[in-house]
Amino acid sequence: MPNIADEKASPGLEEFSLEFHGDRVQEVNLILELVKKKDLEGVRKIAHKWKGFCEPYGFNFLEELSINLERAAIDKNLSQIENTINDIMGYLKEKEVYIRK
Repeated sequence: MPNIADEKASPGLEEFSLEFHGDRVQEVNLILELVKKKDLEGVRKIAHKWKGFCEPYGFNFLEELSINLERAAIDKNLSQIENTINDIMGYLKEKEVYIRK
């Protein structure tokens, strides 16, 4: 996992970090539901969306993880999807602690 303190939002977006984080947590819960339903295309769509806009908000590692998640969804690799989701949840927990400081 990267040093979260090194991840910086683009100027003007810093104030939205906590809201951005909360939205991603909600989407992780949606991803978990999609996985239960075996809707891997739905998982892929969310991952694809994330990889396009995480970095400007200072969530650089989430962008990297979303690339992995999208690839795993395309490959229909459920174990890799689950591993990546676990990595995403761990990252988001650490990121929240940092943001709230």
